Amino acid sequence: MEIFIKAAVICLISAILASSIKKENPAMALLIAVASGCLALYFVLDVVGSITEFLEDVASSAGVSTAVLSVLIRSIGVAIMAKLASDICKDSGMTTASTGAELAGSVAILYISLPIMRTVFQMIKGLI
Repeated sequence: MEIFIKAAVICLISAILASSIKKENPAMALLIAVASGCLALYFVLDVVGSITEFLEDVASSAGVSTAVLSVLIRSIGVAIMAKLASDICKDSGMTTASTGAELAGSVAILYISLPIMRTVFQMIKGLI
């Protein structure tokens, strides 16, 4: 829990610092925002291993294939990175690039989930 508190405090302090210097030096404010986001992500990455182990235990208990779990974890990772990239673009005033980052994340998630979609369609086809 203290990892999340550290990440939140770093982001809060960085947001205050970045907003105070944004008028004088917008490039430095953007760098502060990006650095704080990366640092918060670094803190949280330590917990990802525990979450993955928990999900693997739940999946094995429920009889869910590891392929499905892998798609789920990768999709969540892509969504988080796309959101982070989109927010950084928005902070720098590049709304079109922000939309592009969100679109790229959505397409990547669709691509990652293709094997599962293919399996589902084959199962439906077999039922028809």
